[in-house]
Amino acid sequence: MLHPTVRIASLLAFGAALAGRAPLAATALATLMFGICVGVGASARLRAALRRARWLLLAVFAMHLIATPGAELWPGAPAWVPSSAGLALGAGKIAVLVAMIGAVAWLLHTTSSGALAQGVAGVGEPLRWLGFEPDAFGARAAGALEQVGAVERALGAERERSGWLAAVVAQVVAIEAAAARAAPLPRVVATAPRPIEWALPLALSAGALLGRGA
Repeated sequence: MLHPTVRIASLLAFGAALAGRAPLAATALATLMFGICVGVGASARLRAALRRARWLLLAVFAMHLIATPGAELWPGAPAWVPSSAGLALGAGKIAVLVAMIGAVAWLLHTTSSGALAQGVAGVGEPLRWLGFEPDAFGARAAGALEQVGAVERALGAERERSGWLAAVVAQVVAIEAAAARAAPLPRVVATAPRPIEWALPLALSAGALLGRGA
């Protein structure tokens, strides 16, 4: 199993490698990440993440569909019909987002909160000389991500009873109360990754630099 710091670095490199990919390549990567999530048992987490992001995905697709000039979808198509380039670009952006959401779902499913805290702290270690505290940030980030599902369920239950505004207010109050009685942050145990493990993020970074538009 990869070291947590290497996993997070790989996730960041994967996101960089996704940027600018052609629609077909992005779709292939999205399909690959979906298969990986199914293989590790993270399909339920992936579905929940896609459900939360559905309006973002729709907005991104619509923006590129409407705003991208190009050839007509078919000869003599009305002016209001989107271009073929807009359709391809919108689909490609959706594939990029789905692939990235799948990568995050894989990371959260296969990484415990303690390991996640260690990984975030490791990635932020170079910023320590600027006064950044990677250990504290890693512990807080891991704790926040761990509570996403619980907060979403509580918000949905409150919304059904009292509506959106009351649900948001109640959830903010609950989060503040939980923070006030929170236990001390766990100590992040620093262990170094094996040198060979850096091969994956380095390969992904090379792909990001060499495969633009592919």
